[in-house]
Amino acid sequence: MALINIYTDHKKRIDTAVLLLLAIGLIGYINNFFLIWLVLGAVYLVSFYEANQLFGVQDNSLYAYAALLWIAAVFYPYGDDLFVIAMVVGASLVAYKPSMHWKSFLPFIYPTAGMLFLLTLYKDYDITAIIWLIAVVAGADIGAYVFG
Repeated sequence: MALINIYTDHKKRIDTAVLLLLAIGLIGYINNFFLIWLVLGAVYLVSFYEANQLFGVQDNSLYAYAALLWIAAVFYPYGDDLFVIAMVVGASLVAYKPSMHWKSFLPFIYPTAGMLFLLTLYKDYDITAIIWLIAVVAGADIGAYVFG
C-alpha cells in the first residue's frame, strides 16, 4: 500500500526517471561514437546555458564558441588538452580585450571540463567505463541520501 502511495505522490518524477534510464540504456546499447558525441553535446549546451544563468553571464555569442569547442572535440583526440587550450585562449581574450568581462570565462570552466572528460573517457575506454562511472556515482549518491 505504501509503494502505491509513493508512486502516486511522485508519479511525474518516477516516470521521468524511468524514461531517462531507458533512453540512457538505449544509447549505451547502440554504442556509437557520433551518437554519444551528439547526446553529450546536447547535454553540454544545456549545462552551458545553466552555467551562464548561474554566473549571471548575458553574452549569447558564447554559445557559438561552446559549440565550436564541442565540434573540435570530435577531431582533437585529447579532451584534457583541448580544455587547457580553450582556457588559455579564453584567458588571452579576457586579457587582450578589456571590454570582455572575466565572468564570461566562467561558463567555460564549469561544464566544459566535465563534458570533455566524459567524451575522452568514452573515446579511451568505451561505454563500459561510463556505465561504471554512472553506477559508482549513483551508488554513492544513494548511499549518502539513505545513510546520511
